Amino acid sequence: LLPLHGRSTYAVPFHAQAWVLLRRRLYDACKDRTKLARTLALKATVGALVGVIWFGSGRDPSFQGIFPTTGALFLVVNNSVMDTLFETVLQFPLQKALLQREYVNGCYGLPAYFASLQAANLCMNALSAGALAAPVYALVGLSPDPAKVGIFLGLLLVMSLIGASLGVTVGALTTDIDSARAAIVPTLVPLLIFSGYLIPLKKIPAYFKWAYHVSFFH
Repeated sequence: LLPLHGRSTYAVPFHAQAWVLLRRRLYDACKDRTKLARTLALKATVGALVGVIWFGSGRDPSFQGIFPTTGALFLVVNNSVMDTLFETVLQFPLQKALLQREYVNGCYGLPAYFASLQAANLCMNALSAGALAAPVYALVGLSPDPAKVGIFLGLLLVMSLIGASLGVTVGALTTDIDSARAAIVPTLVPLLIFSGYLIPLKKIPAYFKWAYHVSFFH
C-alpha cells in the first residue's frame, strides 16, 4: 500500500482502486463459464431470430425496406438496453450492503467503484454486442463497410452503458429487489413511447416534446 499523501484519504490512488475493483468484477462475471456461455448463446439466438424475421430487408435498394430495417435496429438497440438495465437493477440492491461496508472502511472511493462498474460492463457488453450483432448484420444484410460496422457496435456498447447507468440509478434509489423491479416499467415506458418510433415526432403533443429529446431510444 502506498502511504497517504496530499489531500487523498485513501492508501492507494484512484487508478489502483479502479483496477482492483475491475479485476474483481471481471472475475465474478467470468468464473461461471457455463452461465457466460449460456448468456452469449442467448444473445446470438435473439440476433438470429431478428435476422430471420427481417431477412434481407437491408439489401432492398428501395425506400420500402427502410421501415422494416428500422424495426430490426430498434429491437436490437432495445435488447441491448433492457438486458443490461434489468441485470444491473436486480444486482445492485444486493451489492449495496457490501459497497457501504467497504466504503465506510475506506477501501475505495465511489468514483473508483463506478468507474470499475462501467469498465466491467464495457468489457462484458462487448462480447454480448458481438454475439447479438453478428447474426443480425449477416441475415438482415446491413452494410459490410468496416466503419459502419464499428459505428453499429459502438452504438450498442453506448446503449448498454446507458442501461447500466440507469440501472444503478434505479437500484440506488430503491430499497430492495421488488421495489427496483417495480420502478423499471414507469421509468422506461415514457422513454419508449416518446422515442419517435411508436409515435412520430410530429404527432407528439407539444407538452411532451421534451420527452422525445430526453429519450435515448430515438
